[in-house]
Amino acid sequence: MNMEEENIESYSLIWFDSSSNNNDYKKKFEEKLRSSINFIKIFIDENEFLNYIEAISNDEKLVLIINSKSAQHIISRMHQLEQILSIYVFSLNIRKHQIWTKLFYKIKCVVNDYDELICQILYDQKERFLNKIDETISITKINDSNKKDEDLLFNCLINIKVNLNDKNELITLLENNYRNNPTELLLIKEFHEEYLSSKSIWWLTRYCFISKIINKLIINKSFKMLFLMRFFFQDIYKEIQLNKSINKNFRLYKSQLITTKQLESLKSSIGNEILINNFLFTYLIRKTSFSHLKKLNIPENFHGILFEIDIDSNLNQDKYYSNINLLSYSSNEQIILFMIGSIFKIVNIEYYDNNISIIHMIYQNKNSIKRIENFDLIHFGYFLIDSNQYDQAFFYFNYLIQNFNENLYEYYNALANISLKQNQYDLSLTFYQKLIQLNNSKELSSIYNNIAFVYFKKIDFQQSLKYYQMNLNILKENFNENYQFIIESYNNIALIYKSDHKYENALEYYENILFIYDNYCLHKNSDKAISYYNIGLIYYYLKKFYLSLEYFNKSLDIYKEILPLKHYLISVIYENIANIYYDLNDVNQSFLYYQKANEIYQNLFSSKHPDVLQIKIIINRIKTKLNI
Repeated sequence: MNMEEENIESYSLIWFDSSSNNNDYKKKFEEKLRSSINFIKIFIDENEFLNYIEAISNDEKLVLIINSKSAQHIISRMHQLEQILSIYVFSLNIRKHQIWTKLFYKIKCVVNDYDELICQILYDQKERFLNKIDETISITKINDSNKKDEDLLFNCLINIKVNLNDKNELITLLENNYRNNPTELLLIKEFHEEYLSSKSIWWLTRYCFISKIINKLIINKSFKMLFLMRFFFQDIYKEIQLNKSINKNFRLYKSQLITTKQLESLKSSIGNEILINNFLFTYLIRKTSFSHLKKLNIPENFHGILFEIDIDSNLNQDKYYSNINLLSYSSNEQIILFMIGSIFKIVNIEYYDNNISIIHMIYQNKNSIKRIENFDLIHFGYFLIDSNQYDQAFFYFNYLIQNFNENLYEYYNALANISLKQNQYDLSLTFYQKLIQLNNSKELSSIYNNIAFVYFKKIDFQQSLKYYQMNLNILKENFNENYQFIIESYNNIALIYKSDHKYENALEYYENILFIYDNYCLHKNSDKAISYYNIGLIYYYLKKFYLSLEYFNKSLDIYKEILPLKHYLISVIYENIANIYYDLNDVNQSFLYYQKANEIYQNLFSSKHPDVLQIKIIINRIKTKLNI
């Protein structure tokens, strides 16, 4: 999805109004609402509205405005959805809704005045920001396999040097996303013109676009915007290091709503370390934090949590937290700021009542985010590719090309591979041609091989053959060192000829492979078996059935020596031999080999597997022919 079209904030406001009146009036109030919740969608069709709400992920946070005669029916249907935080009912007839709305705790108010509605929503959102009680948190067990991935991402943000254009590109993205929000546009302009490194925490704690987007960006790993914001993360990192103002042991608290699933995960982590990547700041005062929980109507499938965290400041030589009271936007707040990647140990969980628990944790005096002198730019890019994050990887390697010149071959090669994985063949060829222009003669063979493969995917066999031959010519210059690569090249060329139904040409190259195995001491049995099989297949296509039988049997003899007798490859050869005998009108021998193949298929697969079903049909047909 285009970043300009998706919601980069944590909250969405969905407005269902079945009336079509006062559209200009509602437009004016929509602009006011954007100062608090930027992403707004308005529906007039009930089915479209319901389908949209029910399709949204549980991780999203929705605020609803409903103006409809069927408000009771709609709310009763969706009130239990986790993603819905608050509901506001607009109606000119308030008395009509006074009784039934009391049954639904997510309904915050019923109003008949747009000004009152807007004020209530703006107030509630400001309270959410101040309390931070229903913000989404990301908890990762330290022994989870994805911790290493998170370390890579956030170490990338801290360690890759910042380019002067990054901030400008970020501002452009923000301006496009908030293009209908005059309030935030003014703040973005202020940020662009007046931001200082020493004010990073001041901006983080201010009620504005940064505080609205940063949590969701971190949890969703929204790479492009996080990457462009890395100057901001690096500034926060520096500010924490410069402001280690706590020199004694202390305890701090944070109130939080979490899902039942998250609570179960925390229970299973008692005694273990966890990483809370978006655990950026925490209240120091227990009474204040606890009071937030006790006054809440906690939704179903949620629990109120009071995190109680002990800090042993004497153990911390390299602290990743700081008291930011004097640096925050509101200096009267008691706040500790933890760097992303901070690690905690869960000591125990104490149950206060049915839906409130106290989680006792210890800060572990370490952080997975480190300053690294020579951060591996390429390794991180391939992490994105291996994670199938192709769009992010494409953006990343393009960025490296524009800003880092020392490894252009690796960058263009990565872009070519990404384009190929996304089936953008012409774009992939463009990048491979860039590699040729870099004139790295040592890599030409590999480049030609890759270009040939792209043309093969494009079903341009002539161009594919041309580049495979160019690759082969380079390999033959050092024949003794390149046996395996030459065999691979021969095999690729044979595959093209076979795909193009030029079987005599394909046979020549398969025989070349066999010649190398026979004469250069590379005769691994499994490799020779594959060669015999491929030659047998070509002879079958050429309708030279007896030669085909000869090579299939040679392949079969090797496989019987090195594989279990019930192996799938053996059954495939049995079936091919059966096909040949059938074409030779030797139905009895054909039937015999089909039965051998069928016995293995039934041993390997279920009765509904395609191979089992297909061979069963063939055997039944032959039985009819043999009157069995």
